[in-house]
Formats: sequence, C-alpha cells, structure tokens
Amino acid sequence: MKGKPFWTKFLEMKEDYELEYKSRKEFDLFSKEKVEIVTKSFDSVVDKTFRKNVIKNDKWLPDPDKCENVILLHEAFKKLNDCIRTRLVVKYLDGVTFVVDKLMSLAKAHGIEARVDYEAKEKGYYAAHVYIYEIFNIPPLDYEASKEQVKFEIQITTQIQDTIYLLTHKYYDASRSQTITKTKTWQWDYESDEFSANYMGHMLHYLEGIIMNVRESYK
Repeated sequence: MKGKPFWTKFLEMKEDYELEYKSRKEFDLFSKEKVEIVTKSFDSVVDKTFRKNVIKNDKWLPDPDKCENVILLHEAFKKLNDCIRTRLVVKYLDGVTFVVDKLMSLAKAHGIEARVDYEAKEKGYYAAHVYIYEIFNIPPLDYEASKEQVKFEIQITTQIQDTIYLLTHKYYDASRSQTITKTKTWQWDYESDEFSANYMGHMLHYLEGIIMNVRESYK
C-alpha cells in the first residue's frame, strides 16, 4: 500500500519541515507534537449519511431505491471524505499553506492522487483539508472482502482555530443533525450559542490575518 510509506515519510520529514519554516520565518511551525490517525465511528457514519441523505438532500424519498444522491452504509468508505483522518496544528496562518505544499509535493513524489480544499465556512470554520486517495481492503459484511478507494483526510489548522474547535465541536455535533426550521437565521439570533460560536470563528480568523501582517512588517 502506497499510503503507509507516504505517511511514514511525512512523519520522518516533520522535523525538517519545522527547521525549514523556522529558518525562513524565525518562528515555530507546529503547535502539537503528537499526531493521531483516527477512524470515524459507526454512529458518526450513520449520523453523517443521515444528514447527507435526508437533511441536505432536496430529492430525498423514503424509498432509497427511488431516491437520488443517497449514500448507503456499505458505500460510506468510498463516498465520505473523513472515515480516516488526522489533524495537524500549526501556530500561524501561513503555516497552513506551508504544510499543504509539503503534503502535496510528498504525494506527487510517491505517485499518489491528492487534492486540497481550503475550507472557509459560513459557521466560522477555517482549515485546509488535504485528501490522499488510497486503495484499502474493506472488512466484509458478507464474508467477501473488497478493495475500495478511500480518502485519507489530513486537516491542517491553526492553534487558535483548533482551540475553537475543541470548545464548540460538541455544540455543532448536537445541532447539525436537527431538522427544526428556525424563524430567523443565526446571524440575527444574537442570544443563541450559534451566534457566539460562529462569529468567534470569523473574528479570530481575521485576527490571525492581522497577526500575520504585523509579524511580516517587522522582519
């Protein structure tokens, strides 16, 4: 499997990337030393497919055979982006693109398909997602293993955004599967948790940009 040497090589090169960034910017790159690969739990897969199949699907029908754009559970590994994922936390905003470039170059050197999405969501979430496409043996449901292309998601975010995520992810997990129709958008509901959490993400992302401008102007 190509993915194992790719990830092993990244971990081997991580200290070199740190030294390169520091020599160029005079600041540390990574905020966290420990990097963990996690897999999506079964409950999370069910919850996410429900959101995609029902809540966000305008063409939803109760009969899956007649419904368009449905993700069945046995297809989750190849259709969901984050069944296998990890998170890299950097100290400064420009560290995100620095690490993205290193990952994309490393994937190219290993002959691995990869793509990057720079996420900037309405609800104040900012991070880059690098997707590494790999073939994995999927454990069987019917005693016959299959090989499927699975995306390995590598999230790259800043220390500030990571802190916001740790503070708010339980709220988002609980709220995003709700089907209640609100009478006004969260931007006008200033007393709600959603208002505070979302705007905090936007304001701190803006602050990170200001920090970068100040840091670069005093080189």
